Amino acid sequence: MGADHRDEGGRRLLAGAHELERRLADQLKSGVKPSDPSVVQARAKLRELFRELLLEHYELAVRKGVERSLWLIVFHRRIEEHRRKLRRASEAEQAARQRPESVPESVRVSANASGQRARAGLLQVLEEAECFYETMLGELQRRNGVDCRLGPLSPGSMADPDAASEPAMRFIEAAAHLEETPSARTTKTLAVRASCASCLIFLGDLARYRQLHAEEAPAAAAAGTGAGGRWAAALALYGVAQLIAPQSGNAHNQMAVIATYEARHSDAMYHYMPF
Repeated sequence: MGADHRDEGGRRLLAGAHELERRLADQLKSGVKPSDPSVVQARAKLRELFRELLLEHYELAVRKGVERSLWLIVFHRRIEEHRRKLRRASEAEQAARQRPESVPESVRVSANASGQRARAGLLQVLEEAECFYETMLGELQRRNGVDCRLGPLSPGSMADPDAASEPAMRFIEAAAHLEETPSARTTKTLAVRASCASCLIFLGDLARYRQLHAEEAPAAAAAGTGAGGRWAAALALYGVAQLIAPQSGNAHNQMAVIATYEARHSDAMYHYMPF
């Protein structure tokens, strides 16, 4: 009876999330700005509904793909909105530099201001997402009695790639010694590990976005790449995700993305190869 009641509660939450998702999509299609208070509130409520589903109705949430929906709807779409704005502002600034005599100063100033606003908005979303997934990592393990030996991520650590890579590298060492006892091979444990790996991959993506849109010049940013350079935090987090959920190829896909950035084509091919 208790299980039936919990399932019914989870289904109600899921139905509410789907309805809120539809209303949010309709608002945005109708031309309501993503920064409108009603849209901001709807996304925050949707984030909490998805969070409750994952923590209180885990099996249902996993079956219904809540993890992916939460990332795409609540965070990734907003990140892409700001990235598009940054690209448009960058293109406008570049065009102004190429034709300085025909572009009024006011246009250059406006493009620069647009870029700064978009960057500030992007950083705000990244910080919100980082805090959310750092917390979710611990909650998933506690609620389900699974220890991935990750330890706590320090709040805001992903804002500093050098600082972020140090705890992540310690997690790699710990995760490499996870005991494969019979209980550790249960379906539930493997599922929770996979969910934690997803959180780590999302955190790795967030670290990657920070580096992609750092305020440094692109030419300078390209220097010092590799595991010890600008992508250290993202690569370390992807590496941990692969260790705690080796059955998934998602972490390899993301490491291949970074190898592609760096024109390490053989490494990219290795990560894209099925195992």
